[in-house]
Amino acid sequence: MGMFRKKLAYFLSALWYAFVFFYWTMFMFENVAGRNVLYATIWNTAVIVFFVISEKLEDYIYLRVKRKSEDDRPGIFRRILIYYLSGASFKTSLYLFYFIMLICNALVTADPDFPILRHLTDYFKSVYYGILILFAADTFLSRLLDDVLERRILKLEAELNEKKAQKEQDVEKLV
Repeated sequence: MGMFRKKLAYFLSALWYAFVFFYWTMFMFENVAGRNVLYATIWNTAVIVFFVISEKLEDYIYLRVKRKSEDDRPGIFRRILIYYLSGASFKTSLYLFYFIMLICNALVTADPDFPILRHLTDYFKSVYYGILILFAADTFLSRLLDDVLERRILKLEAELNEKKAQKEQDVEKLV
């Protein structure tokens, strides 16, 4: 039962972040972009890229904070930070949000007079390509970081091989 609760808590936190993101993007659509679909799409793209990058930083921060917390007793700030970082990532919430937006957009496209959603047609247009942008940004950043990590590992292996060769030469000189 404990694992079910963790998954439920994770899902509810993702749902909460998705709900907050909905209101944030609605605010941007209404107030920042002035209901202009193009401007709202640009803002949404910027926000998506920001959260994909910040999620990678959160992973790095979480590992450092968690490792430090194993050595000593964490204070209240660090416990709150660990609790936040161990919940659903904002990127996961963005995937959930855009999944729901695709469904809503499909409903409005099939029936332009669909109750409740018919007033949000332009908003749905502004977030319609968000899932593709999210997927592309996430995939690109993951590949980029994997490439950097792979090159770093290859560089460390080369340095290690050089040190081994140097040690073998030093041992041969002594013999």
